[in-house]
Amino acid sequence: MKKSILALSVLTVILAGCDGNSDKTEPKADQQPSATVEQNASPAASGDISPNVNEPTSSAPTAVDPLQKKTSDLDWQGSYQGSLPGADGKNVDTTITLNEDQTFTMTQQIDGKDKKTEGKFAWSPEGTTLSLDNGKGKPEQYAIEDGTLIKLDAAGNKVSGDMASQYELHKK
Repeated sequence: MKKSILALSVLTVILAGCDGNSDKTEPKADQQPSATVEQNASPAASGDISPNVNEPTSSAPTAVDPLQKKTSDLDWQGSYQGSLPGADGKNVDTTITLNEDQTFTMTQQIDGKDKKTEGKFAWSPEGTTLSLDNGKGKPEQYAIEDGTLIKLDAAGNKVSGDMASQYELHKK
């Protein structure tokens, strides 16, 4: 039993000492790494662990962010238009434009005057809702589905019942 433990310990030490780099030379401190090393670093950084590092980086598989995949399946970029209920009970003509760089522009006609708001928006982890943040106060939340932007209530839920359709902006 003691011999087995001793043999395993020695084997572990030997394997730990072998890192596979014994035949490679390290560049000197005053030398820059070669260009091929920098080019080959890209596949490793993107998760490519293929043994042939001389392949062009364009053929290497790239990791796709799950959120990016979910949002790319939606046709979300563009302008959405409709009337939303206002605080005073009057409908507010609203147009929201969502841009590819995750910025937005909202134009609302309130009492005959146009009010323009700009800011950034962020997707929820599920990729089905977004928060419009103009940097002034609490961000507004919207769900997006089938060419429709749906304003959510303060708790982040869809309005249900007879008034639900009044909270929808349709893509033009």
